[in-house]
Amino acid sequence: MSQLISAPGVRSDVPDFSLPAARIKPKKLIPLTMKDMADETRLFQAKYLSQFFKKAN
Repeated sequence: MSQLISAPGVRSDVPDFSLPAARIKPKKLIPLTMKDMADETRLFQAKYLSQFFKKAN
């Protein structure tokens, strides 16, 4: 695990974009509550449906 955090020849102050975002910002991704997911779904549905109806008209 330690070689993941500080690989030789890699500067630690520069973010490594080849790593998954989960390692960089775990706080944002892990505590997804059911309400958060419902809100996300509702937003996505609203966006998708509005696009769909724009195309239909």
